[in-house]
Amino acid sequence: MAETQKTGIKNADELIALADAFGLTVTVETTDRETLTSYVVRFAIPVPVAYAGTELGRTIAGDTITLLWTKAKKKGARGCLVDATVWSVVSHRKVRTLREVDAAVRTLGHSSAKYARDAAPLPEDVVDAPHALYINGELRREGIPAERVRTYVKNRRFAGRLTHQDADGAIICDTRRYAPMPSAPAEETPAPAEERMHVRIANGGTPELLESRDALEEINHAMMDGKRDVREMSEGRGNARIVYRDQRGTVTLRRATAEDIAAYAPAPEPAAPVEAAPLFAALAAYEATVLCTSPRDLDDLARHLHAVGKAAPTAHHREVLEAEADVVEGAWESLRTAGNLRARNAANDKARAAVERARAAILAVAPHAHRMHGTDLPSTAEEIRAAAVAYNAVGSTPEELSAVETGTPQVRVRCSSDSGTGRKVTATITAGVDTPQGFLPAHPAIVETFHRRDGREDAAANARKVIGALFRVAVPVEYVRKSRG
Repeated sequence: MAETQKTGIKNADELIALADAFGLTVTVETTDRETLTSYVVRFAIPVPVAYAGTELGRTIAGDTITLLWTKAKKKGARGCLVDATVWSVVSHRKVRTLREVDAAVRTLGHSSAKYARDAAPLPEDVVDAPHALYINGELRREGIPAERVRTYVKNRRFAGRLTHQDADGAIICDTRRYAPMPSAPAEETPAPAEERMHVRIANGGTPELLESRDALEEINHAMMDGKRDVREMSEGRGNARIVYRDQRGTVTLRRATAEDIAAYAPAPEPAAPVEAAPLFAALAAYEATVLCTSPRDLDDLARHLHAVGKAAPTAHHREVLEAEADVVEGAWESLRTAGNLRARNAANDKARAAVERARAAILAVAPHAHRMHGTDLPSTAEEIRAAAVAYNAVGSTPEELSAVETGTPQVRVRCSSDSGTGRKVTATITAGVDTPQGFLPAHPAIVETFHRRDGREDAAANARKVIGALFRVAVPVEYVRKSRG
């Protein structure tokens, strides 16, 4: 690890040592002048690899502290703190005393530890194999037990230190890299934790894959509660051979290798095309069922149902088409031709029944269509474009829909404070496409309310601090401040 930079000013060096203890990134820029030497000291949070390139990563990188120190060149001169600024991605503030600077550094350090813990791998994610230690890319040691590496990962998580696991399963921290060593042919290395599988063979039949958790449960049950049903059993290192007394016969369980997973994994079901976006077509259709009373409203609902039918899975086509027929052929025609009060009342009853059936058909296609959930927010540019086309398929002009392909996908957060004390902040979240014709939303707005965290900053800055870390999107997030209302 590189040696911590110093300034020669006691108070500045104490703050640098404090930031270094928290694992913050410290940079010192020195400028010599005729009568004095100035030092610009910056403290920043190192961005975890898992957050690099995300909105949260940009927020983390923007939280810094900048200090300007000066010291005269005459004998006995003492250092002086000229300026201290705490920066965020949306604002900055000045701090006046060393006590405030110390508190700001500690706050930054605690935030760094939290981000590091959230992004660090778990001890059980360490590959169950001996590891080789590389320092600055140079091999230093081999045969480190996996249990020792797990302890190291656990201790670094507790301390809030940056730890990362790459695609090869190696644990990376600072300049050290603990890479799993290839095992001998007789001892196969299990897959990483998220892909750990077993092979189960019953009575010499076709091998099938199952999760290791289920396989170990069967082994434990055969050894403990179900041992009365077992005639013979052998077990070792997660592999087992069980001979049951009943019709289950002989079952062999062993850890799956990469070749097993490739050979026996079931073929993935074909994914629905992104262009279909049935959820967002259903969200638009469900909105059309609200206050649906006039013939024009029913005509719009029928067009929405037609769009849902084109996007829905094949199993729901008939249900959606029948609901569309009810609206068009029954309720719409009855309302349009009703000539007296009795006929109008009967037509209204028929329209309400048709709307209820349409809602049931929409919810059968997308159970979440009655309300937009934050977990359904589209996260990539392609998903947002597809959702915008599906959500605006009815009621938008061809020019607006064609502009989606050339527009800029983004998440827009409109923030406002209440008209009383201003403590309550309302954030309206919408993913969509910014086009020359305007912002085209991809779903109904999500509304979040919370109390402001910092009274010195506006609603947009408070929203970024409170809900900014919740976004897991690969597009820009724009915070827009509205006037109080």
